[in-house]
Amino acid sequence: EHAPGVPASLAGRVGVGRLQVRDGDLLWTDQRRGRWARVRDLNALVTGLDPARPMPLTASATLDAGDPARSAKVALSTTLQWSGEALWHARDLRLTSTLSGAPLREPLDLNLQGEASFDRAQSRLKVQNLALDADPLSVAGQLTVVQADKGPVLGAQLHLRHLDARALAER
Repeated sequence: EHAPGVPASLAGRVGVGRLQVRDGDLLWTDQRRGRWARVRDLNALVTGLDPARPMPLTASATLDAGDPARSAKVALSTTLQWSGEALWHARDLRLTSTLSGAPLREPLDLNLQGEASFDRAQSRLKVQNLALDADPLSVAGQLTVVQADKGPVLGAQLHLRHLDARALAER
């Protein structure tokens, strides 16, 4: 028997109704290579942490890295779904970002939408129905990244819907 209001699928297990991070700050330093990365202003919210059900996820942060410094302000929203075995899906994935710093002369806004899946057993990330818009660029298609013996391998089928090369070079 399980407690009232707790799904039977969680009976005998620990369930988390809500996981939230507010104003997180993480710093990673590679002293051997002299590289660093910082995630600041991290805010994340996952509700209904039950692998048997869809889990809404929202997150935002600023990523700073390198010398010269580069920065990316990122906001993400999706619904995660465990599909059994080692497969996760992120339906209706939406990612917005503003990139700044070298080599860009001015900030570049990116908007990405699609459906992502991650197969942990095969170390494969796949994004289907991809739409990437970043004035002066627009791309659609699918993208796959697989971890191979000698590093990540990228495969893509992309349709270049719009490209203003002159405007891109000026950034």
